[in-house]
Amino acid sequence: MQLNLWDRVQEREHICTGKPPSFNFGGNSYQPKRDQKRLSSSLDRVYTLMRDGKARTLAQISAACGCSEAGASARLRDFRKARNRAVYPCSEVICKRRSGGLFYYRLKL
Repeated sequence: MQLNLWDRVQEREHICTGKPPSFNFGGNSYQPKRDQKRLSSSLDRVYTLMRDGKARTLAQISAACGCSEAGASARLRDFRKARNRAVYPCSEVICKRRSGGLFYYRLKL
């Protein structure tokens, strides 16, 4: 997929400053002034934890990153979005079901 102009600007911002660019997380209830900083820092914490490639449950991710399990799940979904791959490179979010309804997640970098 080819990056559009906005994605290129965001990628350049990250390379120059070392800080992740601001993402438009979207959704009906998303309000940038209220949510941007919290969601961006949560996304960064989840990526920092998961980039080692180890499989973890949502409970383990949320406990380590200080967010809810729903928030951890949402941040994992954010990694699947093409617009976030310039800053948080991963080729795939792998989800495996183990014992009943327990799922493990890992990033394939």
